[in-house]
Amino acid sequence: MSSKQLLLAFGVLASSVVWAQAQPKVLIVTSAGVEPYRQAVKAMTASLRDAGIRPQTVEISVDGNEVLIVAAMQSGPYKAIVAVGPEARWSIGKAHMKDPVISTMVFLSDLEEEANEGRETPVNQAGAVYLDADPADMAKQIRNSFPELRRVGFLVSPEQNIDAWKSAFAKEKFQVLTAEAAKRADVVKAFLPLKGKGDLLVCTPTAKLYSAQSIEALLRASVEKNPPVIGFS
Repeated sequence: MSSKQLLLAFGVLASSVVWAQAQPKVLIVTSAGVEPYRQAVKAMTASLRDAGIRPQTVEISVDGNEVLIVAAMQSGPYKAIVAVGPEARWSIGKAHMKDPVISTMVFLSDLEEEANEGRETPVNQAGAVYLDADPADMAKQIRNSFPELRRVGFLVSPEQNIDAWKSAFAKEKFQVLTAEAAKRADVVKAFLPLKGKGDLLVCTPTAKLYSAQSIEALLRASVEKNPPVIGFS
C-alpha cells in the first residue's frame, strides 16, 4: 500500500467533509500481530502526521472485535476511519459506524466473495486502496525469472474465480494445475498433493485462505516438501 495513495484518498474525502479548525483526527483500525498491516500502519501514521492529521490506532484480533472500535470512537470526533485489512473492514461494518471509511490492504477481487458470504461492510465507504496484482504482469515476470519452468499450480478457494490468472499463465506457455482449499486450515493439506506435479505454486490474493498463521504453515511446508511458493502482497 502506498501512503501517497492513501493521502490521495483523503484528498477525495476532504471534498465532501468540512474539516475543523483544530488538527483533524483519524482512527486507524487494524488486526494485531499481522506484520504487513503493522508496516502499513507505521508508514501511514508518519504520512498523516506530516500532513497535519492526528492518527489514533486501535488493534483488534484477526477474528474482529467491533466492541473495541465503538470504545475507541469515544475519543473522537474523527473525520474518517481507516480500515487496514479485510478483518478491520468487516468489524467496522458490524459496528455500524456512520463515519466515512477508507479501506486499504484489501483486494478488489474479494468483493464478490465477501458479498456471497454475507460479510458486513462499512455503510459509509468513502474510498479504498486495493492491492490486486495484475495477472498478465505477474505471469510475464515469473516467465522471465524462471524460463525453464513449465507447470504452475494455483491454490484457490472453491468460490474463487481465477480464469484471468489461468489465461495469463497459459499465454506464457505454462501448464496450469489447481488445488482447492475451503478454509485457512486446509491450505497445507491442499498444497501437499502438488509435490511432483507443479514446478511452483502461485497463491492468488484471497483473505479467505491467507492469514499470518496459514502463510507461515504453507511456507514451512514449501521449504520441507517443495514446490516453491510465489505470493503477491
